[in-house]
Amino acid sequence: MRRLALITYCLAVSAPTVAMAQSAAKLAAPAATLDPATLKLAREVVAQMQGDRTALLNAMAAPMVGMMQQIGVKQ
Repeated sequence: MRRLALITYCLAVSAPTVAMAQSAAKLAAPAATLDPATLKLAREVVAQMQGDRTALLNAMAAPMVGMMQQIGVKQ
């Protein structure tokens, strides 16, 4: 949960800076090349992050069900 909050905060803080940097760099930016090794690594990182997200949500499920039962919410 802290990791997600930290990532969200970093993105919120850096988004305006990135937008300004991109607009300034558009004039001299070279075309991006799609390197197969880089693409494979990026896909692995995304898959790992999705796995972390799934594990986090699964870990939160039981405590959330218990809390809902304690406050009287039925299925």
